Amino acid sequence: MSTIAVIVVSFIILAVFLANQLRASTENAGYLFNQDFLPTNTINQIDGTLTRIDINILRMIAIGDPKSVARWKTENEAAFKRVEESLRVLDRQLMESPQHPMIKDLQATYELLRDGMRQQTAVIEQGDLTQAALVNRELVKPNADRIFPALEQLRSTSVARAEMRLNDQIEETRNRLYSAMCAIGIITLLSCILGWLIVRHIMSQIGGEPSVVANLTRSIAAGDLTNAIQVRRGAERSVMAAVSEMQQQLRVTLTQISTSAHAVAESSITLSRITDLNAKDLTQQGNEVDQAVTAVTQMSSAVEEVARNAEHTSRSSQQAAFSVKEGESQVHLTSEAIRDMSDGVRNTALLIERLAQQAHGVGRVVDVIRGLADQTNLLALNAAIEAARAGEAGRGFAVVADEVRALAHRTQASTQEIEQLISSIQEGSSQAENAMDAAVDLAGTTLDAAAKANAALQLINRSVGEISELNLVIASAAQEQAQVSREVDQNLLNIRNLSVQSNESALEVTRSSEALNQLASQLNGVVANFRIR
Repeated sequence: MSTIAVIVVSFIILAVFLANQLRASTENAGYLFNQDFLPTNTINQIDGTLTRIDINILRMIAIGDPKSVARWKTENEAAFKRVEESLRVLDRQLMESPQHPMIKDLQATYELLRDGMRQQTAVIEQGDLTQAALVNRELVKPNADRIFPALEQLRSTSVARAEMRLNDQIEETRNRLYSAMCAIGIITLLSCILGWLIVRHIMSQIGGEPSVVANLTRSIAAGDLTNAIQVRRGAERSVMAAVSEMQQQLRVTLTQISTSAHAVAESSITLSRITDLNAKDLTQQGNEVDQAVTAVTQMSSAVEEVARNAEHTSRSSQQAAFSVKEGESQVHLTSEAIRDMSDGVRNTALLIERLAQQAHGVGRVVDVIRGLADQTNLLALNAAIEAARAGEAGRGFAVVADEVRALAHRTQASTQEIEQLISSIQEGSSQAENAMDAAVDLAGTTLDAAAKANAALQLINRSVGEISELNLVIASAAQEQAQVSREVDQNLLNIRNLSVQSNESALEVTRSSEALNQLASQLNGVVANFRIR
């Protein structure tokens, strides 16, 4: 095991070494990409963007269309922002490079070039191409001649440095590959030496040729335990010694198994007989318990039916008591209503009597009015007679006398109608008064009947309460008896279940005895397959 551990550790060390070499190469490649190729790409972007801006300005000069000039101006402003962002990125990329001081000069030159291009664009928008050419010569071209060579210098320097670093990386990769091949060769040689040591150690552990040990093991597996195994001196802890010891132990074990199998077979036969007798007794006991369960179940059903009937009767009695109480309440309310009606009838009779008295008073007033009308008629007649005597002088007075007499006649007619109405009112009042007296007498009779009905309902209520209490007692006793019957029934069911389980257990024991007997026979057969002597 220690040798295998050494080999495993060696390969782990080799794997770690190769992983470190690969990681170092990867890091160098990443550094090469970040420090050389990315800045070169950024420089190319700046160069291309500035060239595009210069082309747009040339288009403005050549075409001069205001809409196109405005569009190219917008494109140039967006390009200026991209150049500024690229310069900031380039400044970060070359932060650790010897070329970093050139970035400040490049940014300053770009700002002068940008301002000159913007001024040239403004002059072109005004249409002064001569002034635009002057601005180009004085502000744009000098700065362009400075910035493009500077960009080319940065690009050339970055490419040269990238080629140098790439060559260094290739050389370093070759050195690391050579180191890895040497390490693999050393580990392989070490593995071969350790493998030879392992084989030698295994042979000493086996204690002989592996083929000899394999043949002995096959003969033991085939059931032949008669072969003699020779163990060399000094190999007491070898595989050969272990196989010899296993052969001896198998002989002893098989002898004991054969003896035990015969004893188990005899015991299983005896156990099977006893179990059959117990199974018959349990079957008879189960039948008797089934009969008892049936009887108790029928009794329990009858008791539960009595309990349900008693409970139903109790509920009916309670409902009847509730109905009686409702009837008492209704009778009480009816009595109160009759009393109220009787009082109302009496009050109405008094009002009618007052109305009759008032009608008599109105009759007296009508008599007075009729007397006044008669006197007025006589006076009008006398006035007409006097007017006739007066001739023309009394004609107007005669007209007035006729009107007064006509008014007196109408008053007499109205007085007669009022007398007839008063007579009708007096007659109706008398009839109403008689009807009210009869209603008062009827209300008294109804009150007496309601009082008798209330007394009868109270008697019924007490009787129903007593019946309900008796029904509750009967229901409670029946429920208790039913509960006891159910418990007895459940206990009998438990006994029957236990009897069934015992019977099943007895059958299982019988089957187990038979299986045990078969197992003993099989063991004897298995032992017979081995040759012990």
